[in-house]
Amino acid sequence: PWCTTNNVVTMAFASTDLIMGRFSMPIEEWRKLVTSCIMFASMILGTVGGAAYNALAPEGWWKEQEIAVIAPFIGLLFVLNDWVFPPATDVSTRVSEGLLLTG
Repeated sequence: PWCTTNNVVTMAFASTDLIMGRFSMPIEEWRKLVTSCIMFASMILGTVGGAAYNALAPEGWWKEQEIAVIAPFIGLLFVLNDWVFPPATDVSTRVSEGLLLTG
């Protein structure tokens, strides 16, 4: 859920390839680049947003309700996660192998 050193290295190598004019990266590398950029941007925006909320929120009962402020954005991230990383098509096999939890 956060940008690791691997993501930063992926962004560095892929962006260097793009700047040097090598646009023929495999689709897996493009996906890694986009995922790493989204994770990096989300981490920075979350940090700045949290600090701004902490500094600018009025005192009182509302300041104790931080989860109510962030909950819609967490829901949006869940939707984006399902869109960017769609579930496997062969779910029944994975359930029978015990790889997925069933409710």
